[in-house]
Amino acid sequence: MRQRLFRNASPTLRDFAAGVRTKGDAEYLVYENERYTFDQVFQRVDVLAAALVERWGVGRGDRVAIAMRNYPEWIVSWFAVTSIGAVAVALNAWWTREELDYGLRDCGARVVLADAERVERIVPLLGDLDLRVVAVRMKDAPAGVERWEDVLRGSSSDRMDDAPLQHLKFEVVSPQHLARLRSGRARRPLRQEVFVFSEVC
Repeated sequence: MRQRLFRNASPTLRDFAAGVRTKGDAEYLVYENERYTFDQVFQRVDVLAAALVERWGVGRGDRVAIAMRNYPEWIVSWFAVTSIGAVAVALNAWWTREELDYGLRDCGARVVLADAERVERIVPLLGDLDLRVVAVRMKDAPAGVERWEDVLRGSSSDRMDDAPLQHLKFEVVSPQHLARLRSGRARRPLRQEVFVFSEVC
């Protein structure tokens, strides 16, 4: 299989994120009437990453699922998970409850970051899954589910601008293995090659 390679590309997602951070107060994400600068996004990335490490002990190689539509929180989640060496598992937002059940079991996720619609499908599964659920854009979270805002507020700092990652120790991973997944609308999600960021640099 032929692949296009970029000679000057960042070697890891974490290196890529480090370069993006330098853009500071330039506008980064726009969602409806919401606008976020690079600084605002990566402040949230750092706080969420700290919460994943401190609250749930997520580390290198652990799976964290993302199940939501294209909200700004999706980008925050992806960068936060990969910044600590964990594996971000992107679940298809169109999946039914049965498909989500299969996907969560198959990947072995320890935490799932999900929007309200996906949370409603996941909650009935929690009795059989050892899983922490964080609800995005959900005003009243059901029992056993934590709201995104509360998780960010309750991590290593109560302030978004305190850069909580500075005191945490992370393992940097190499791009020796690259992840590419294909989802399907069958009773079982369809998969092609599956590669995982795994080697410590």
